[in-house]
Order: sequence, then structure tokens, then C-alpha cells
Amino acid sequence: MYMNNGVKVMFKKITALTLVFAVCLAAASCTFKTSGKPYIEKSDKAMADGMAYSVERFQTDNFICYKAANGRVMLYPVNEKKEFPYDPENLCDVTPGEIYRITYDAQRVTGGIAGHNDRLFLTVYSCRKASYKKLFENGLSQRGYDWYPGSIIVRPSLKGSTEFIAFRNADKSYDMYTKERGKTHYDQVKEIKYTVNVNDPKKKTIELQFNVFCKSGITEEYILEHLTKMKPYDETEFFLIDCEHTGEDPDSNYDSIEKFAAGKYFHHHTKVFDSKDAMTGGPKRLITYEEMETRSYEELGLTYALYQKIYFTWAQMRDGDYYPNGSRNPFEQERPMACDVLIFSGDFGGQASVRYDKNMKLYIDDEWFDYKDHPTSRHPYLIVFIRREFNDMFPQD
Repeated sequence: MYMNNGVKVMFKKITALTLVFAVCLAAASCTFKTSGKPYIEKSDKAMADGMAYSVERFQTDNFICYKAANGRVMLYPVNEKKEFPYDPENLCDVTPGEIYRITYDAQRVTGGIAGHNDRLFLTVYSCRKASYKKLFENGLSQRGYDWYPGSIIVRPSLKGSTEFIAFRNADKSYDMYTKERGKTHYDQVKEIKYTVNVNDPKKKTIELQFNVFCKSGITEEYILEHLTKMKPYDETEFFLIDCEHTGEDPDSNYDSIEKFAAGKYFHHHTKVFDSKDAMTGGPKRLITYEEMETRSYEELGLTYALYQKIYFTWAQMRDGDYYPNGSRNPFEQERPMACDVLIFSGDFGGQASVRYDKNMKLYIDDEWFDYKDHPTSRHPYLIVFIRREFNDMFPQD
């Protein structure tokens, strides 16, 4: 029995060595480096804020090298299933701004009171410079980084935007990596403010904020001319990241497009409607404030039930009698707001949300939620009420 166990152990060792040699040969190099640290596979999740340890073995990924805020050189994996950077642990010779193809084992450490999500190289079998042509061959994670001034890593948050990942340099410039253009350098980031007038009894204006990468010499006037009037522009000159309005007080931060369109949050102005009757006008239909004010349900091509649902809320908003959660809490009562109506038809889950793309067109995002493991009610219609001033600037039809 002892001999059998010994044979099994020896067989496992031989198999592991064979895999190592196979990886080395495939990488055209038979030298590899190891940290000497143990490979840990365990979980303490039974405890509050427990830690979990797992190992990634014989992985091959393309990485972008960059310098983190603490000055440490890190590697970001360009892979749709990986969104956290790796610490090379001095196992490969890398330079910020370069691309590398690395075959490796890594330790994953997650959880804990501090919220760890660490990746540490344990063994590097091969590390060599790579081509831009293959940088995105494994996709790119869609999980992004929230915008704030001085972000080290920036990811797109707008649908339709060029897929990219960007890294901040020591001089506060940024290098962006895209499948289409490879590496593009931007000299700076700008947070450009733009004031719009709204029909509000108390607050007559709202401040939009456009966060952009740009080359030196590109003026704010030039950028606003193209963004607010939806003129085509060269993305190598400037690139729209998002419209998050940031300030000194984090509690006052907001998405300025969302606030412009809906007063505060899109979900406050979103209603569902259940009906088997098809709506005329396609999957997205705009009804203006004037049309709601002057036309009957027959003239609008709506069923009477759908028209009543829309008109009831539309009139509440018009008259300043609207409460987002229906509680009639006086602190939640919205001021009068003249709204146009967007009707989306399809098959939407209960967690579907309203978002906007790089052209400020509203759409329904129903892909972010895991309905497979969390079933929910489905709805054929989502109705969104938006300020008519927003539709005037960024037409939704």
C-alpha cells in the first residue's frame, strides 16, 4: 500500500514537471522563475469577512505594464474574465508602457476586512514583449473603474464607445490602448463644465460635466461645440470618458446627463407596463410633451390602458404632484417638470435600467444582472419620462 501511494506521488510529480517542460518549450525558453512562496488553496469564508485563497495554474495572458499610485510596477491582464492587476513579484523584467505575453502561476487572495482582491505571481514560465495585434485576443473585461480626477486606470462606461483601457503616467498624461488604434497618447484630462437651462421653479440651471482625454491645444470650446451639438470628431484629438460630475464633496457627485434628463435618477422616472398588445412605432417610441398635451390615445397609436398609465404619471410631473416611490413623503415630492415620454418595448427583467451611450441616446441595459440565478418578473414595456429640455439638446427619436 505504501508503494502504491509512493508511485502515485511520484507520478504526480512527473506529470507536473512534464507540464512545466511543455510550457517552457512552447514559449521557446526553458528558464523560469519562482517566488518560492507556497501555493495556497483554502477558504476561511465560514468566518465573518473570511479570506479565500486559490491558485491560477499555467495561465497565458497579454498584459499592459503600468506604474500604480504607490509607485509599484504592476501588470494589467487584457482578458474579458480578468479585471484585477497582478503584482509581478520581481519574477519578470517589465517596463511601464510596454505589452507582454506571460505564462504563469498566480496566487489569488480575496475577502477579508480590508476587501482584498490581490493577484501575485508565484511562477513565471515565460515573459516576452508582445504585439498590439494580439493584445485583445482574449477580450477585455467590461467591468470598469469609476471616474475621478487622477484615476490610474480608466475604462469606458459609455455604450458604443471605442473599447479601451487607459493608464495614467507620472506627468498626468494618459496612454490609451485600443484594438483599432493600438496605443494613443493624450496629454491631459479635462473636466469640462457646461450650464444648461431647465424649466424648474427653484433651480433654473444644471451643470453638465464632460470628462475627456485630450491633446494639448484642443480647447474646451472646441470640445463642447462637438459634444453638445453632436458633431463628429476625431477621437485621437479628444475622447469622451463619461459625464460624471465630481466635486470636493463625494456626496454631491452625480451623473450630470442622468440629472439633466430625469432630475436625479433614471429609476425615479421609469415605470413598467404589462400588456400583450403590440405598440406601434417600433421598439423605441418618443412622445413629446406637446403631443401628450394635445392628442388622444387613438391619435398617438396607443391602447387606452397604456395611454392612461402614461398620462397619469406625466400629469403628476407636470403639476408637481409626483413622488418617485409613491409614498407621498413631502421630502421626496418633485418640483413641476415638463416631460417628454420614451416608451421601450421588448422583454425586460425587473432589474433593467436606463443608461445612455456616447451619443447621449438612452437605452435599456438588461444584461448586467444575472437572471439565470435570480429569476424575476418580466415586462413588455418600460416607460421613461425625460425633461423636454434634454430631448431638445440630445434628440431621442
